[in-house]
Amino acid sequence: MARIIGGSPLGEVRGKVGGLVYSANRAGQYIRAYRIPVNPRTLAQDRARSAFGTASGTYHHLSGSEKSSWQAFASGVYSPKIGINVGQFSGFNAYTSLRAIVENCNAMNQVCTGKMNGSALSVPATFSDFLFTDTPPVYTVQPAIAETATGRALSVLLSAADCDEEGKFHVTYAIDGSPTGGSNIEDFVDGQGKSLGFLIQISNPNPQPGMFYQNPYKYTLGATGIPSFAIADRTAVENIEFISSTGIDRSDYQAFPFEDQYVKLSSFVVGKDGTIICNGSEEVKVKKTL
Repeated sequence: MARIIGGSPLGEVRGKVGGLVYSANRAGQYIRAYRIPVNPRTLAQDRARSAFGTASGTYHHLSGSEKSSWQAFASGVYSPKIGINVGQFSGFNAYTSLRAIVENCNAMNQVCTGKMNGSALSVPATFSDFLFTDTPPVYTVQPAIAETATGRALSVLLSAADCDEEGKFHVTYAIDGSPTGGSNIEDFVDGQGKSLGFLIQISNPNPQPGMFYQNPYKYTLGATGIPSFAIADRTAVENIEFISSTGIDRSDYQAFPFEDQYVKLSSFVVGKDGTIICNGSEEVKVKKTL
């Protein structure tokens, strides 16, 4: 029902009349066609709402000192996804974001087949879950990686990626280090020892390459969990591949890409506690099968 605001005979009309909606902004009054709000209630949407609802509810049960700790983390450390905007979020934002990331990563965890330089790993990678605590992290995850056995710094970057229309992914990371001899890669940790895994997201599809991607992080394909390896005699430069064994149900998503469309596939380093930063992206052509 529309209502008239003001003292003139007509005043200012607000609300719905028939198929029109009357409203106003700083530029003045305007009229738009009424549209039923989109609420497809997909599995992905329900999962995200559930994770946020759980995080939001538990935050309000934290003690005053715990909330203060989260506020300090948000003010000086927390930077979502791409490593910017530090200090622009509240402790509530940081808590709910990290907890939702952890729950979504564990819900989306793919059973991945790992390869090194095109060959199966001598001992297959195993994966453990991400773990959230009510105590805020001391620092956010870093894109630099180190070996737990030696502490040597490694550089891990997305070097190649594929995606198929069933939602399976194949991502290759270039592992660049300088070992002095044979050594083992064990758990992936960043430069300060934080365990981490990988999260894979893709954009809305485009019909041609090189176009602007309005939402580069639209869909989450999966997460690798926290990988553990046992690989002997590694060389200075390795390529480690993650190949998802299952896809996602395309019907759960709006406008999920089909064969011959293009998407931007992005990889995120995710700390075991949910801190996250992008460590590479690549435009790929969607294939029928990988």
